[in-house]
Amino acid sequence: MKHTKEQMQVVINEWQTSGLNKKEFCRQRNIKYQNFHYWCKRLISVPSTGFTEVRVQQPEVNAECEVLFPSGARLILHREPSADWLRELLR
Repeated sequence: MKHTKEQMQVVINEWQTSGLNKKEFCRQRNIKYQNFHYWCKRLISVPSTGFTEVRVQQPEVNAECEVLFPSGARLILHREPSADWLRELLR
């Protein structure tokens, strides 16, 4: 199915606000990656400053924190502790 420039601009705008990379966005929307990539190259203007936007996704909620002591002991925490709690622990 052929898409108009206007239709693809709407899809590209949705992708840009989704926070997903191109491949994941295409997979979720059942869009052929090669076609989407073509339209992105055609419709997205390159910033004149040479800079590009970088999106950082939130870290996993279940990320672990590890404290290594000089003795070789390890303390693994299953969520990020507060700075105050760590300060008290390391006194």
